[in-house]
Amino acid sequence: MRFRNVVTVSAAALALGLSMSGSASAADGEFIYSYTAEDNTERHALLVDPPSGECINLPEVQGADMDPADTPLNRTTTSVKVFADQGCQGTAYLIRPNGTGGTHRLKMRSVQFL
Repeated sequence: MRFRNVVTVSAAALALGLSMSGSASAADGEFIYSYTAEDNTERHALLVDPPSGECINLPEVQGADMDPADTPLNRTTTSVKVFADQGCQGTAYLIRPNGTGGTHRLKMRSVQFL
């Protein structure tokens, strides 16, 4: 009797894990931010359905002569950490999901969705 309970619990845990694996791979929605282009104009960029758990270097601000991005707006379903330096290094700030954002004073070069 006890062995059957262990098998049942193990099978249920495996099924739950398999069903959740696809849904946890991305943050649904958009992450929007501003940056200064090479011609000194303000532009906006976005990440659509970004992967969760990976460090994403924002491509528009990776050059040594480029200013960091700013004014993040998190319209995804998960929280995001924004980092001052590339490679998800330096000072980090947490931005909640569903439309929460930061001002032009929040500078960032990389992000990680949780």
